[in-house]
Amino acid sequence: MTAWEILKEPGFLSFCVVLFVFAGCLWIPMTFIANYATKDAGLSANDAAALVSYTGVASTTGRVAFGRLSKWIPQLVLLQGSVLVSGLAILLLGVAPPSYFVLALHAILFGFFSGSTIALLAPIIIGLVGLRNLPVAFGIAACVQAPGVLIAPPLGGALRDATGVMTWTFIVPGAMMVLSSALVWAIPAPRHS
Repeated sequence: MTAWEILKEPGFLSFCVVLFVFAGCLWIPMTFIANYATKDAGLSANDAAALVSYTGVASTTGRVAFGRLSKWIPQLVLLQGSVLVSGLAILLLGVAPPSYFVLALHAILFGFFSGSTIALLAPIIIGLVGLRNLPVAFGIAACVQAPGVLIAPPLGGALRDATGVMTWTFIVPGAMMVLSSALVWAIPAPRHS
C-alpha cells in the first residue's frame, strides 16, 4: 500500500489525530515538571529529579503490563483508557495544589499510562493496515506525532508567560488529551492480525 492508501484505511486517520494530540500533550509535563516542582511546589532539585525517575520507571512498567493485558483486553479499549488517564494525570497538575504527593501521583499515573500507549502503537497499526504495511504506516504515525511534539511545549511556555501561572499550561493539554480519547471510538475494530 502507498501512504495515501494507508491514510484512506478506515480509522487510520482518526488514529493519526489521536496520536497528534497525544504526542503534543505528552511533552508538556515532561518539559515543565521539574521547573514546576522546584518553583511552584518548592521542592528541591533532587526531589524534582526523582519525579522524572518515577515517570520513567512507571512508563517501563506500563509498557510491559499493557503488552500482557492486550492479550485479553482489546487494544483499542486499552488505548482509550490510557489516553484518558494520561490526560487526567496532566489535568491533576492544573487543578490540585502543588505538593510532593500530587506531583508523585501525577508522575506515576502519567508514566504508567502514557508508556502503555506507546506500547500499543505497533499492534494497533498492524490491526488497522496489516503487518505488511507496518513500516509505511508506522512512518506516517511518527510524522503525524512530530509536529505536536515540536509545537506543544513552546505553546505551553507561551501560555505560562501570558497567564503568569502554570495552571493553564496543564489544564489545556490535559483537557485536549481527555477529549482525544473519545476519538478512539471512531477507530474500527482491527481487521488484520
